[in-house]
Amino acid sequence: MKLYRVQARYIGAYLDHKLEADNDELVIPNFINDLNAGKVKVQKENTGRIPKLCLVTYEEIEHDRIISVASSQEDKPGVQMEPILS
Repeated sequence: MKLYRVQARYIGAYLDHKLEADNDELVIPNFINDLNAGKVKVQKENTGRIPKLCLVTYEEIEHDRIISVASSQEDKPGVQMEPILS
């Protein structure tokens, strides 16, 4: 199992949650399960962002230390997800 940190922002809400998953493909489904189970703390955040814009990122961490991060479209370790507009 790997440890991941998931951060999400949507309509003035900020979510920051750590979870375990066997691989990258299971991070978002596990996050959704934890969110539905009430395990994710939701905080209010006034950012002035586009109201219907949802941003979700996740990164693998080890003992509260980031071990892989992607901040651009370049070929780097980590994952970057495109924003979802509804």
